[in-house]
Order: sequence, then structure tokens, then C-alpha cells
Amino acid sequence: MLFGTALSLAGAGAIAVRRLTIGSAEGGWSYPYVGSADDGTLRVLALSCLLVGAALAASWRLLERFNADGEHAVPVPIQWALIVAWCLLAILVQGILRSTTPHSLGAIVASDTANSFYSVAVRTNARTILSSFERRRQTWPLHAHSNLPGKLLVVRALTRVSTQPDVVGWLVIGVSSVGALLMYFFIRDASGDRFLAGLSAILYLFTPARLYFVPLLNAVTPVVVLICACLMIRWLNTARVIYAVVLGIAIYALALFEPTALVTGVLLSVLLAHRVASGRFRQQTALLHVGAGLLSFVATYVAMNGWFGFDLFRAFAAVARDAAEFNMKSGRPYAIWVWQNLFDIAFGVGWCQTVLFAAALADGVVRWSSGWKLTELPPIVLICVSVLAMVGVADAIGVNRGEVTRLWIFLACLAQIPAAYVCRRLGSVFAFGLLIMATLVQVAVGTAIIGFVAP
Repeated sequence: MLFGTALSLAGAGAIAVRRLTIGSAEGGWSYPYVGSADDGTLRVLALSCLLVGAALAASWRLLERFNADGEHAVPVPIQWALIVAWCLLAILVQGILRSTTPHSLGAIVASDTANSFYSVAVRTNARTILSSFERRRQTWPLHAHSNLPGKLLVVRALTRVSTQPDVVGWLVIGVSSVGALLMYFFIRDASGDRFLAGLSAILYLFTPARLYFVPLLNAVTPVVVLICACLMIRWLNTARVIYAVVLGIAIYALALFEPTALVTGVLLSVLLAHRVASGRFRQQTALLHVGAGLLSFVATYVAMNGWFGFDLFRAFAAVARDAAEFNMKSGRPYAIWVWQNLFDIAFGVGWCQTVLFAAALADGVVRWSSGWKLTELPPIVLICVSVLAMVGVADAIGVNRGEVTRLWIFLACLAQIPAAYVCRRLGSVFAFGLLIMATLVQVAVGTAIIGFVAP
């Protein structure tokens, strides 16, 4: 923990003196320095730390009692209320941190350079977006042109609430923050440890990559990923086919929103394989339910094609071709980014969290090695191995060459779970507080000095 904290502070110091480059100039992409750490940055950091520290001091004992039984048990509604309260606090802290940037949320949302989904969504209805996607996207600005229409549809839905760019920006932040509730649900059902689930939800809210890039739609990708993860774990725990059917539809939505996030299939496959191999889920039932999920995915594909004329596979192939051409024209060689991406994702996860990831995996393996029984494999080992495999697959594919701090936000959020696990094992409010404070230092300095998002 102390090493991770020191690494985070050293990294923040390197950013403050402009000695750390996120990205690669040689590889064709890097984030520019646009500001400097001043008294305003220190005030924002101090206020953020004060609010989060006070909230942690007030809620730690309650979080510890999430696993208690009997008269010490925390009622389920209180558990959810506490996570919601942390979501609201995190939204407030995000607003404070963003006050050091030169551009408002509204300017970023309305900009075709930073976020071209808004300008297309306000003038194009959902049916037209889907039915004319392949033809119209050639006339749309870069981000709307280079993505499948899922993000456009989400922004279109948000503009039904308000067309004001500032309001849309806050709505995106709110939707992204809902991922903390889903994280709590997933970890609670996957591990049976509600205390760990609560810590994971809180760390999700302060994931550096997510805070750097709100209100961009990449900050919403973890929500879609976690919906799939929650459906998966619910299916495994109940063996009810309805969850497999809904999961098939959710995977279609994930592909529509962010195809790169389909690497989440690695996590889902590992969870299923472990349940089957350990005898906790019948193989025949698994095959039948997977078939039902595939049928629901195909039915969704056919329905979207029939009702709107939208062919997911054809649209995906067109976007993938454009991505390959973009990498070539932009001078982003594969070999450089295979290694640089790993450095950049570690930055997006958080330096301290990256160190704790290794510690959590090592601890889980040591605990398991006493018997080497598959049924006793700790859930944290499954999660760590799955995250590593997802990062490896996404990196090897080579579609995302650069900008993975933004594009892999969903992986950075999942990588918070091992850090929460270490703090859970330590059972120390000091350790957890130290982790969050180190994260806030990294986020505050990075947000104020590096131009992650610019109109």
C-alpha cells in the first residue's frame, strides 16, 4: 500500500513538472500539457480530500457491518442508500475537480471535435440513426462517424430530458455513476462479500480514467459492461434461463454501444467455465441456456434488421475498416502501442491500484495453493485473471492504438476490484483512505495540467 501510494505521488509530481507523457509522440498520439498546478489546483484537491475523507470517516463502520448478521446487520435498503449517497458525493467531487479545466461541460458536449454525438443526436431521430446509419455516417463528424450508433442513441435519449449541452453533460456523469450500484450488485453476488462490494463501488466512482474523461460517452461503457456482468452472475446463481435470454440482448446492446468492450466475454466465459468445472452448474443446463442466450441475440439482430434496416455485422465491418485506415493514416504503428497501451491503462487504473492489483492476485493464489481445489478457487483470482486476459486480448487485437486511457475506461473500472480486495483484507480505514487520497492527488493534478478533453 505504501509503495503504491508513493508511486502515485511520484507520478503526480512527474505530471506537475511536465516530465510524464501519456501516449507516445512517436506512436502518433499523446495528450498535451495545457496548464500548471497552482493555488487553485491545491484548493480543489484540499476540498475534494476533505469531502471524501469526511464521508469515509462517517460511513466506514457502516460499511464494515454490511456482512454482519443478527442485530448488527445493516438492512438492505440502508446498504443501497449508502452507495447512492457515495454516488451523489462523487458527482459533486467530479464537478469540483473539473473546475480547474479551461472548458465547461457544455462546451465539451457541444463540440464536434471532442464529442460529435450531441450535434448529430439533436437533429436526427433514433429511427433515422438506425435505418440510415451506413449512408448517413459518412456525413457525420469524426466520433459519430467512427462508432456504432449505440452512443448516438444514448445521447438522443438524454436530449429528450434536455437539449442544453451543460445538462446533457451532467446527465452523462449521472448515468456513468450508476455503474457504482451495478458494481456493488455484481461483487456482492459474485463473492458473497458485501463489504468488499461496497469498497469496490466506491473505488469505481473514483477511477482516474473515468474522472479524466467525463462527460465523454466512454465513461458510460462500464455501465453497459456491468449490466452484462450482473445478468451473468444472476444467471449462474439462480440457474434461471430468463437471465441468459436477457444477457443475449444485453450483449447485442454492448456491441452496439462499444464493440471493444466485447472482450468482456472473457470475464463471462471464465465465470461460467469455473462454475461448470467445479460442479456448481450442470453442464447440460449451461449448454441449453447458452443456446437460449444465442437465440435471443440472433432474435434481437433480426428484429433490428427487420424494423429499422440496421445490420449490426455489416455496420461493424464498416467501422472496423475505417479504424484500420485511421491507424494507418495517423501513423500509429502496432508495435509501439502494444507496450505503450499497457503503460497508459495502468495510468487510467491508478498507479496505487495497479500495485494493489498484483498484491491481490498474489494473495489469492497463495490462499488457493493450500489445497489447489477448483471449488476453493478464490473469486478474486478469477477476476484478476479475467481482467489481465481482457487487457491482453484488447491489446493484441491492435484496433486501439493509443487513447486507451479513454477507450478502456471499462477495464480500468473493473481493475478497481482487486484494490478494494486488498483494503478489505487489511480491514483498515487508514489504508482505504490512503488509496483514495492518492487517487485524488493523481486525478486533480492530471485534470488541471493535461488536456484530456478539449473542444
